[in-house]
Amino acid sequence: MTIGTDDTIAIQSLYAAYNHAVDVLGDAAGVAACFVENGVYDHGRLGRYEGRSAIEEFMQRPIDEQEGQFQHWNDNLLIEGTAPHATATAYVMTVDCRSEQPVLARASLYRDELVKTADGWRFVQRRVGYPATSR
Repeated sequence: MTIGTDDTIAIQSLYAAYNHAVDVLGDAAGVAACFVENGVYDHGRLGRYEGRSAIEEFMQRPIDEQEGQFQHWNDNLLIEGTAPHATATAYVMTVDCRSEQPVLARASLYRDELVKTADGWRFVQRRVGYPATSR
């Protein structure tokens, strides 16, 4: 079956859960839980991490450095596929909110592979592209 409204909303919620785990909760384990057990986070300039434990360890560093003062904003989410598999791309802007005048820290692009599991939609692979238009 194609990706329907319920699956689209669930995938959007996964993106939100990921961002909230990073920005609001400071929860690297929560970020890793957005991936399947053997998921891959390919962050380009910052390396490739395979498996939830490696993703959690990697994510703890930026969470600590950002001290809850950064916000990740996703937009233009394009989801394609046939359940239980999907691909998605999204623009992501990272805003540094450490001063009264927030500053755009970077713009990038997520290219994701997802799968619907018994626990809901999860990332199989996330690739981060810089600049946002890179392939």
